[in-house]
Amino acid sequence: MKTAKLFRRALAVMLSLAIAAVPFITRKASAQTAPQADMSGATVIDFSESGIELTVGKYAGCSVEANLVNIDQAGTYVLRGESADASVKVKKDTKGVVLVLDGLTLASENTSPILCGKTTEVTIIVSAGTVNTLSDTERNNSETNTDNLDAENAVIKCKDGSNVVIEGEGTLNINANGKNGIKGGLSTELEGESSLTVRELTLNIKANVNDALKADTLLNMESGNITIEAADDALKSDYTLNIGTENGEGPNINIVSSNEGIEAATLNVYSGNITVNSIDDGINIANGDLVGYSFACNFYGGKVVINTTTGDGIDSNGKINFAGTELEVYSSTRHDNSPFDADGVISLSGGTVFGIGMPGMGSLPSSVEQAYVYFGRGGMGPGGPGGPGGPGGPGGPGGPGGPGGPGGPGGPGGPGGPGGPGGPGMPPPLPTDENGNVLPPPTDENGNMMQPPFDPNGNGMQPPFDPNNGSMLNIAEGDEVSIKDANGKTVYSVTAKRSASFVMFSSPELAKGETYSLVVNGAEIATAQAATEAQSPGGSGWGNPPAPSGDGANGVENTAAPTAAPTEAEASKNDGASGSSARTIMLVLGAAALVAIACAATIITVNARNRKKRGSTERESGGDQQ
Repeated sequence: MKTAKLFRRALAVMLSLAIAAVPFITRKASAQTAPQADMSGATVIDFSESGIELTVGKYAGCSVEANLVNIDQAGTYVLRGESADASVKVKKDTKGVVLVLDGLTLASENTSPILCGKTTEVTIIVSAGTVNTLSDTERNNSETNTDNLDAENAVIKCKDGSNVVIEGEGTLNINANGKNGIKGGLSTELEGESSLTVRELTLNIKANVNDALKADTLLNMESGNITIEAADDALKSDYTLNIGTENGEGPNINIVSSNEGIEAATLNVYSGNITVNSIDDGINIANGDLVGYSFACNFYGGKVVINTTTGDGIDSNGKINFAGTELEVYSSTRHDNSPFDADGVISLSGGTVFGIGMPGMGSLPSSVEQAYVYFGRGGMGPGGPGGPGGPGGPGGPGGPGGPGGPGGPGGPGGPGGPGGPGGPGMPPPLPTDENGNVLPPPTDENGNMMQPPFDPNGNGMQPPFDPNNGSMLNIAEGDEVSIKDANGKTVYSVTAKRSASFVMFSSPELAKGETYSLVVNGAEIATAQAATEAQSPGGSGWGNPPAPSGDGANGVENTAAPTAAPTEAEASKNDGASGSSARTIMLVLGAAALVAIACAATIITVNARNRKKRGSTERESGGDQQ
């Protein structure tokens, strides 16, 4: 009994100690995730419209020259107050500097409000509960203001070899009117490694001229709440850009507007919640100055939503690696853009990937470990020649057309007899105006003759069709789009942010060989089987069309199932057999299609003009208007 009582008393004491320790443990964890500067002995720098006042603590490594504060020694420096034209400069080679923004509103007329010189080590801490605003003017741009020798082209400028961390629990607003918002330096052999890291704080950037947040070498977006409006790129690194951390929650990044959302030579997404709205590519993996570089876009975790109005969702000059992120990607409806466009391998090993828009050269994975489905432009299968054939030529007057063109929606049949199976036939007479003069072909706004779209093999590109039933996918902005399994269970659903005619989807929930449906506004419009076969880079349904099954000359749609991709040996054999004659036929067909399209467009234009002229004549004569 005594032993039992002693045990219970010991257990109670241990429990009491554990409960008492909770606040200390919590404070320690909070201090680790949201660092605060040691303010004891800090030097305080107060800005006002009447000048700059220093209250020197134990750190005396600063001085004031007119409206400039120079810092050349390690220490903690608190920046407060407001000024319409002043700046702070951490001088070259100075390390161990902590700048605490504690309710600071600072603008600079000719240069950066905060400048970190070459080979500096600076931590900028935004105090909890404070709002701080940094701004420059259009004068802070050395390209457009060559007379301004003080221009640094960024609101916060970090020079080559500098290592700068921006963190804290407060709010920092950046208004960039010169060029960039925040600019990180370049790693060089002389200055050493350079990096720019953002964590914890609330950061709002308006870059009215160029990039919002750019690093010449390394940009780490570890955590925090970041909102960006950019005239050019929102987040950019000439080399490496890391978003989130492997074991952390990552940042909340909202790119409200941009030309291109995110650009880097190597992008690693580990965690976070990222929304990208862009005009051009949502994510662009490129750097025109790098030769022989292994460009890569790697998705390991987090969630990314991309919506672009005129570009690709993700455009990589190298590979795209889907390995764990939840992605929802909307591309432009222009024919030369797609949700995913890679010059190298698209690797699919994990995560949830939903791409919607137009099909493109590199829209489907070429290295596959996880099942996927797609709908629109070609059938499922390894590299099969997708979609219906190119347009047949118009039928000749009074007789059958020529042999052998690809199927698909054909041109108008000639009078007196049906066209041949997909043959070019004889082109109709050139359209003329009311005086009998031959009308020129239609031109674009630059005076160039308008061309029909062709794929890389010279085939006329057709609207995308569902691989199973030949019907065109037609998804409009605002439609409710979902993927359902054979039992009617919804695997994934979205409200479409853009119109689209192509959908690609992959998820750990998909099972190879199972049939899945594409449902729009509650109606099933297409089905496809999940597969794990890889597509050849660039071979996702834009290849040569299958043999025609309809009367191309009479405009009968080709709805034959796509054929399997030829083996390498078969492809080599077929290439040798067809030789130059096949290429000649394709050139003839392409020319015939071009003439037909040009003629049709011109006829429509002339008819419209005639109708307008007749309508004008009727109105002048007092005719009835409906």
